[in-house]
Amino acid sequence: MQSLTEQMSNLRQQLCDFTMHEETPVESILSSHSMENVFNEVYLILRTAPPEAVANTLTFVRDAHRYPHPFRDDFQKHLAVSDVWESLQMLLRAPNFCLRNSAIYTIGKLTCKDRSHLLSDAFPFYLANDPINLPNLLFELLWLTNEMNWSFIEQISTSSHYLKRWSLCQVLDESGDSTETLNRFDIILARLKTDPHPLIAAEAAFRFERVRAKLGPKLPKAEWRKEVKRISSLRNHSFFFTVNQFTRQVRLFIDDLIGLWPVWFEWHLGRSAAVAKPSRSTSNHPAC
Repeated sequence: MQSLTEQMSNLRQQLCDFTMHEETPVESILSSHSMENVFNEVYLILRTAPPEAVANTLTFVRDAHRYPHPFRDDFQKHLAVSDVWESLQMLLRAPNFCLRNSAIYTIGKLTCKDRSHLLSDAFPFYLANDPINLPNLLFELLWLTNEMNWSFIEQISTSSHYLKRWSLCQVLDESGDSTETLNRFDIILARLKTDPHPLIAAEAAFRFERVRAKLGPKLPKAEWRKEVKRISSLRNHSFFFTVNQFTRQVRLFIDDLIGLWPVWFEWHLGRSAAVAKPSRSTSNHPAC
């Protein structure tokens, strides 16, 4: 029979190595440990473990929340009032790009509308420091609230740094279907089409035509194919996430981040301080 120390060590290893529910069913973990121990260990991993282990543990949290299994209801009840949310709030400002991305994705996929403020509160940080993840933040915020934050859209579209304005093009094409929303996208993209930066102008022109096509009347199949071909020709490999542009432009942007290092240092201090905080599975947060 395993001692409590051995059980907790085994639990930590299972969480840190977790890949997906299809390979390691979450019930294989939840059936062997109390829910309190699981959430205590999740808390400690999110606060103290290396990035890969944190990302794997967040995958476990998402899968345990989303997939059907015998312990799902109990897991969701514990999650709703757990310290996982505090950890996610901290991870939104982590000095690791992938951790920030994973935190955004996790908050969205846990589908708790009452926690959408975690993303909106983090918006100023992303606008200042992480334009690459801005679209992800906006998409997940829209998913949770079913509302477009036009104030955020306007701040990005008028930002002084071109990489931030560029990040908006995809959002203005892929996140709206109502006529009112598309008309507002049309206006902003028309402005970005004349952006002084050629990469922004090129992608905005492509996205503008796509939005116009959505707003236009339904065409016969033959005409629609011609229109699709015409619009596709405008793409010109200038997408924000096209790798050959992405890597070069990010290196240029990183040069502007020298003032961010105090933020990273402060984040590490806060994470280290959390280790001394007694782990717990519940807090005073409202339930989802």
